[in-house]
Amino acid sequence: MITLFVFTLTFFASLISCDKEEDDPQGKMGVKGIYKITENIYTLYADNEKFIEANDKRGQADFCQVKTEIHKVKRVNNILTIEIYRPKNCNVKYEIIWDGAIMESHPSQAYLYVHAIAENCNDLKEKELDILIIDLEKTIKDIDKNTLKEIYFTIKDSCSLTDVYCTEDCNVTVTNG
Repeated sequence: MITLFVFTLTFFASLISCDKEEDDPQGKMGVKGIYKITENIYTLYADNEKFIEANDKRGQADFCQVKTEIHKVKRVNNILTIEIYRPKNCNVKYEIIWDGAIMESHPSQAYLYVHAIAENCNDLKEKELDILIIDLEKTIKDIDKNTLKEIYFTIKDSCSLTDVYCTEDCNVTVTNG
């Protein structure tokens, strides 16, 4: 009788310890809830639905209001800098779209879409450079700064279909302007 009790207790204990957390069904860590942070010329969204929309509409003419090109991605510690060429005299605001998840791989990874929203884009021949400076400690909430330093980021241009891989501290030039 004691053997059956011990076996049953051990069996249920193993079931509980092997059960995945309900908060993390796909091996991801990240934020709890949706938020947005607006800085200078960009707004960062931590929003899975907005991320899925950007992914589904990526490269489509009705989604892409203006032609931009990621020129350079640089990361020093937890400051991420994205340099983007846009048409001169064109009023552009950027959406940085994150699904709110950190993929628990080795190393951990996160994906950010860059989407340009534009007005008054008449002169498409000349270019100007916009510089987006993202303080990851302020914008990627609920992740401690030491864990954040270890995350590799993939920056995805929502219209030019360019992906830039930023591993650790990086300095990646994509276009020559």
